[in-house]
Formats: sequence, structure tokens, C-alpha cells
Amino acid sequence: MSENLNQPIIRMFHVFRQYGAQKALTDITLDIDSNTFLLVTGPSGAGKSTLLRMLYLAEPVSQGQIIIDGINTSRISRRRKPVFRRNFGIIFQNYKLILTKTVFDNVALSLEVMGERPDMIRKRVHGILRTVGLEHRQHAYPITLSGGEQQRIAVARAIVRNPKLVLADEPTGNLDSDSAEIILNLLKGIHRNGATVIIATHDRALIEKLGDRLIQLDRGMLVGDFKNDIRFSESVDRDSDSYN
Repeated sequence: MSENLNQPIIRMFHVFRQYGAQKALTDITLDIDSNTFLLVTGPSGAGKSTLLRMLYLAEPVSQGQIIIDGINTSRISRRRKPVFRRNFGIIFQNYKLILTKTVFDNVALSLEVMGERPDMIRKRVHGILRTVGLEHRQHAYPITLSGGEQQRIAVARAIVRNPKLVLADEPTGNLDSDSAEIILNLLKGIHRNGATVIIATHDRALIEKLGDRLIQLDRGMLVGDFKNDIRFSESVDRDSDSYN
């Protein structure tokens, strides 16, 4: 990805996503600047996950346009989509680790597909596992890890390539408070290093702690857009039922 800080890294113009007669997203127009820490909130079914899936090209736009780093995503061919996704770090709520591969191999895979040298892969993977506090578990298999450890490995896999854009879908949704705090600190570190971070969440504690911008979705529509000030807490208070 280029690093033009004068232009938004993501631009959405009148974006719709529809499944038959059901509208998942309706007329979303949005600019997201580089190095923003953006929280996408709203009740279950509001369209948060759909929005993220469209950003990493897992779902097509039904109507409208999404521009990522100057590239119109509708013009990216199916063959080129996996290559384009290498620009992203993607953190899934259910981890999506490969159960037959070790922790080391799960994290290394994203570097291997890019053709990195084996010595560079070893160096990068060991470094990122130290960062997430799990270097001692590098030979373990995901099934032997706790949920919090699996999520840390998912974060390590997402950031080992130093992506400029990180997308996280409910990264703390299944975690206890201690594990969630570790994940939040990792995401803050990614952001401090210059990445744009977009998190879909209904976790009220996360909303109150993180982000310099918050947008609210409701029934697929953009209903709120707040900067990091008193309006953050006011927005949560007004819609407290959405985060229960």
C-alpha cells in the first residue's frame, strides 16, 4: 500500500449490501484517514461484520463504490483479490487458525505466501511471538491453547507483515477481562506503529477505552459518527441497550 497521508486510506460512496430482499448495509458514505483507530459499533445484526467483510473483499458491493488506498475494489479481479488482501491484517472473532499446523507455522504462513526468505521468516515470527508473549508456545498446536492464547496468535498472524490496515471483528468478544486487556494493548501498539485499525465491536469496555473515532450502525444504516471526546461516552449512554 502507498503512504499518501493526504488522502483517506478508505473511501466509501453510497455503499449498499443486499441479500435478496434483505438490506444488510444501506447507503454508507464514509472516509477513513490513515492511522485512524476506528471503532464500528451497534447492536447485533447492525451490519458491522458485513462492513468488514466488504473491506477485505470477502463480499461484493451490491451498489456504490469502495476505494482502498486509491484502488476501486470493484475493479479487482477474483484472481487478484488474494494478492490485494496481503495489504491487510485480518483478525477474526473465531480465530481461524489452522489446527493441523503449529503456532509457529500458523504465523509464518502469511510470510511464506509472500515468498519471504526462510531466515527472515524465522526472525519475524520469533519476534512477533515474543511481542504477544507466546514464543514459548511456538511448537504447540492451536487446540492446546486457551481462547486468549489463540486470539493472541491470530493477532500475531495479522501483524507479522507490518500491514498498514488492520481489520478486527469482535477481537475481545469471547475473552475474559485479562485476555481482552492483552489484545487491546496489542492493537494499541499496532496503531502507534502507524497502522490504520478498524474494529467491529459491541464491547462497551473497549468502546470506552479505545479509538479516536467511533461510528454507529443500526439496521445497516450509519446513524452516528463521533470523534474521541465526550460524545463517545454520550453515544454509548444513549444507546446502552445496543451494547448489552
